Amino acid sequence: MISSINKLIFQNEQADVLNNRIDFFVTCIGYEERSFYIYKKIIQKLNYNSILLFAIEDYSIYPKSKKIINEAQSKQIECCIVKYTDSKIVHERIINRVSSILKKDCQAQIHIDYSSMPRSWYCKIPELMNGILLPTSKVFFWYSQGEYEMYENEYPTVGIDSYVLFSGKPSLFERKRTHFIGVGYDSIRTNGIITLLNPELIVICEANDPARIDIITKVEESNKSIIDESYMRLSLDITDIDYMISKLSGIVNEVYKIAMSDIILVPDGPKPLIFVMSMIPWLSGEEGICCLHMVRNDKIFKPQNVKAIGEDNSSLFSDKDHLVGFSITNIDILDSCTSDGTDPEIIVSRS
Repeated sequence: MISSINKLIFQNEQADVLNNRIDFFVTCIGYEERSFYIYKKIIQKLNYNSILLFAIEDYSIYPKSKKIINEAQSKQIECCIVKYTDSKIVHERIINRVSSILKKDCQAQIHIDYSSMPRSWYCKIPELMNGILLPTSKVFFWYSQGEYEMYENEYPTVGIDSYVLFSGKPSLFERKRTHFIGVGYDSIRTNGIITLLNPELIVICEANDPARIDIITKVEESNKSIIDESYMRLSLDITDIDYMISKLSGIVNEVYKIAMSDIILVPDGPKPLIFVMSMIPWLSGEEGICCLHMVRNDKIFKPQNVKAIGEDNSSLFSDKDHLVGFSITNIDILDSCTSDGTDPEIIVSRS
């Protein structure tokens, strides 16, 4: 299914798309080994000038990450070393590169691996792309599913320090508030979020991958008390981005309009779930629907190396790579590509 929301088309994509044309590839090399899973498989077939690598400034304390960045720099691949909080720099670098590419080729295929990007980086990219994308071009987003250690009692908490308004706009009206809270392994963190925000009603958003029953069971066990106390429980299949957007948008709209409640989304759990929850306020455009991002507490943050569950013994991509992918393209820009290859005239609908 393809859904058209807010001038963008969201479409699920399969891993074998990566075997085709790639005009620009972006990723973040982090402490997780899955951060360079896709990169290592495609680098041999790409021009080095069509790659943009990001790394957080502490990358050098992780030997494998340091080696990859050093090798990339020796090949003159563009490497941008930034702080965890430097989302503005990341966004500007990506948008500038993509804009330049689209001026030269209106059919460009852009691929972004967000497997190890901070949420403040990747969750904003579709919104920023909305003003420059063409109907003839696509941006693909990829997430490498990982192998998580199953701790006997509790997944190690990364802690929370505070929260920031990420998207949307709170209303100034006296209305009840419903919090949509994403859950993962870390119920300690989730309980901390609930205590901090003191919500009136809680809707639990649970990640679901039918092929990974062990993870579903572990998340349910970890969050049993939170789930039992919630007003509603949503199970969202993270392998189907279009489905997640449609289902979550529908429920949020229903609670907002029929129950006359403001909506505060607080995403957590796996990145595809965080991604979709973060985009809902922007896609809805309604005042009173907003998203809060929890800020990482670096004092107690403990990096956990997550390896990709894919099989990397082949240079070709397939279902065995266990990638979750989706693409966006803009349906609201007309006359996007002239026949003689000159710069396109861009007309954006403001309706």
